[in-house]
Amino acid sequence: MKPNLKILAFIFCLVQVFFVGRSYSQCDKKVLCNKDIFGDYDYSSQSSYAKLSPGDTATVKIVVYSGKLYRIIVCGDKNLGDIKYQIVAPVRKGKRTFTVKERTVSEQSLKPDANGFVYDNSGNKYKLDAQGNLIEPKSGNKTVKYSRNESGDYSSPDGAIVPYNNLKLTENNYKTNDTTWTSERYTDEELIFDSKNNKAGKNYWEDNVQKTKRVFIKIQLPAGDKTQTGCLGVYVGTKLVSTKNFSKASVNLK
Repeated sequence: MKPNLKILAFIFCLVQVFFVGRSYSQCDKKVLCNKDIFGDYDYSSQSSYAKLSPGDTATVKIVVYSGKLYRIIVCGDKNLGDIKYQIVAPVRKGKRTFTVKERTVSEQSLKPDANGFVYDNSGNKYKLDAQGNLIEPKSGNKTVKYSRNESGDYSSPDGAIVPYNNLKLTENNYKTNDTTWTSERYTDEELIFDSKNNKAGKNYWEDNVQKTKRVFIKIQLPAGDKTQTGCLGVYVGTKLVSTKNFSKASVNLK
């Protein structure tokens, strides 16, 4: 009978997983850093290990909790070369942007002609004073003044009405800009530590965390022979911040 190809493929995958898992477990048993660098921290919680090759990049996500001292160290086998890494924290930010759109506005208004007159639909002519009131010339150098009332029409002292809609209006067109504002939320990165550019001159990050947050450890291996592999360890050490204790004293209660 011919062997079942699906069964053979499944067995092959199991063997691959076994060897990959075994290689990782071998990495966590190796001492990849100088022991003096570890200090008195506990590294049993979030430390991790991997098999990598020169030129690889990797990112490890962890959570650092408030009230604890942390020391994070990244080191690996010598054949991986000079390992560089950064520790960053995601930061939520916001920014406002705007767009400007030009539009044409049309308005109608009373506008005197070249002779200074405005007209109604019946051909009667009027003048406008500085306050925008209508002045109707009469015979004998008499004039009648029409003031704008609450309804928007013009009325004279004797009760005569000139409806605003009966006046010939001039159409005015002009350009204006409409501005639309939008708010955008995005995630940026705050650099916490750079292994090759830090003021402390240490190849590990150490801090007393004041606020619980996620951080990302971004690792970059130098280019090299991709056929070579080596172990890399990300050691996350913690210890509690020392607290002030009450001193013991004898108290005589009566």
